[in-house]
Amino acid sequence: MKRNRHKQKTEWDLRALYASPNDPKIESDVKRLEARAKEFNKKYNTSRAWLGSPNELNKVLQEYEDIVCSVGTFKPLLYFSYLRALGARKSEYDARIALLTPRAQHISNLLLFFELELAKLDGAVRQKFLKAGILVGRRYLLKRIFDSAKHNLTLSEEKIMNLKSQTSYDMWVEVVERILSSKTVLYKGKKIPLPQAQNLIPQLSLKDRRLLHVLLNDVYKEIAPIAEAEINAIVINKKTNDELRAFEKPYSQTVLSYQNDPKTVEVLVKTVTDNFSISKDFYAIKAKLLGVKKLTYADRTASIGSIKRSFKFDEATKIVRDSFAKAHPEFAEVLDDMLKMGNIDAFPKAGKQGGAFCSSGYKTPIYVLLNHTNSFNDVRTYAHEMGHAIHAHYSRGQRPLYSGHSYATAEIASTLFENFVFDAVFDSLNESEKKIALHDKLNSSVSTVFRQVACFNFENQLHTAIRKNGYLSKEEIASLLKKNLEQYMGPVMKLIPDDGYFFVTWSHIRRFFYVYSYAFGELVSNAMYAEYKGDPKFINKIIEFLKAGESDTPENILRGIGIDVTLPNFFLQGLNEIKSEMLDFKQIV
Repeated sequence: MKRNRHKQKTEWDLRALYASPNDPKIESDVKRLEARAKEFNKKYNTSRAWLGSPNELNKVLQEYEDIVCSVGTFKPLLYFSYLRALGARKSEYDARIALLTPRAQHISNLLLFFELELAKLDGAVRQKFLKAGILVGRRYLLKRIFDSAKHNLTLSEEKIMNLKSQTSYDMWVEVVERILSSKTVLYKGKKIPLPQAQNLIPQLSLKDRRLLHVLLNDVYKEIAPIAEAEINAIVINKKTNDELRAFEKPYSQTVLSYQNDPKTVEVLVKTVTDNFSISKDFYAIKAKLLGVKKLTYADRTASIGSIKRSFKFDEATKIVRDSFAKAHPEFAEVLDDMLKMGNIDAFPKAGKQGGAFCSSGYKTPIYVLLNHTNSFNDVRTYAHEMGHAIHAHYSRGQRPLYSGHSYATAEIASTLFENFVFDAVFDSLNESEKKIALHDKLNSSVSTVFRQVACFNFENQLHTAIRKNGYLSKEEIASLLKKNLEQYMGPVMKLIPDDGYFFVTWSHIRRFFYVYSYAFGELVSNAMYAEYKGDPKFINKIIEFLKAGESDTPENILRGIGIDVTLPNFFLQGLNEIKSEMLDFKQIV
């Protein structure tokens, strides 16, 4: 299918959500949701007739799915978060978000009773519903509700848990984020905002980046007393929550919510940890390429050069489109449609959120935010975020509560589509550029797999120590992080005690144990891509995976396309793919 490229838009068109921040539909949508939730609560919280038969339950589930997914997306909040990301009038949009958030929470609380009541059913009734033909499409949803029953509290207690999260977690994390964003670093006579200084490190010469790194550590140490209190508070709050909900291990709640089998995650973490020699070898090669005997933490993200070729957005779009079309024409069509509809915001601008992301919600368009500056890494990022978008596109064929995807599978598609584009461009590079590109790809893989598992290990030890001792000082937290960083980086990386204060700014450790999903996603994606390269017809299996959404556990969805992550050596095979790239890299250098 031919597309008219002149109709491509490179800025978000948010009018598919609302005409403007003053659109009266915003308030009417909130009121409509409030009314629907009140009506649902009134109708089904006072009577349990809907639990009488599979037919009755099926009717109520149809109604519940639409309401709960609408509340989960909460289109007005989504709209203002997008406006805020674009950078203009942030204080105004923050105020609107602050007003809408408690209303969304109130609506959620009105629906809270429903799954709690389902979870209370005894074994015989559960089995009746699980075996009912009319409920076959909702069997996995019911199974998840039943499996989580032992961790539920009473309705009143659940409401209290929701309410206390703001003061026991959200506000602690927010205050440290605000302090970090307000700090500046005095570098070469100029005051540079802290986030900008952090992003500057990889671009600097060895001497300059090491100097700036020391200055950054000084800022982290200055904030550390507050971050110490924050980390202890939110970890102790989690300990309390886990004890109330009878979660056995610090990471148990995360693994359950990501729909993984704990054994899968534990095997993943052990396998990667046992193979830290791969990341250590990478850093040893990197040190030689940088011409130093020892690396410092400032050198972790440093490149060994830059690809001079400029990839303007039109060219990047052509590369991404052609790579996607080669895999399957529908992938390119999704990209074309998003460009046509104004669903991709491509370029940096004053105040715009940095980095890149893909976002979507129930019955709302899929949006991708980029900050394209014509580098090869920008092309990879473009493909990565479009991988998320294509996953979201296909998942929408599922029923509402299955139309998303688990955090565990979120990075699989994005990494896969990034690989499509990387290989397409790699062959066109000269030998010097290939060395740089392969280094950067391996640097990314080491960060995604080994660094994130090292972070998981750190988190587990951090939570265990605070649970045992009651409190850890900032020095103890920093020492613990330094130890875990050294374990995956090896002896060539010379860390100093101050490097451990990176805990102050590492946002991932505030999203408890989330990091394992990065390693899981990359290693599964490696296996998927290897299958595709061996047989291009495997793309049809990949589309099956994309369409599956959240209709089953990640393990079962992947097993359905011939990828069994429960096999003892599965993750080792994924690591061997990285090893293979390391061998290619060694030959080039």
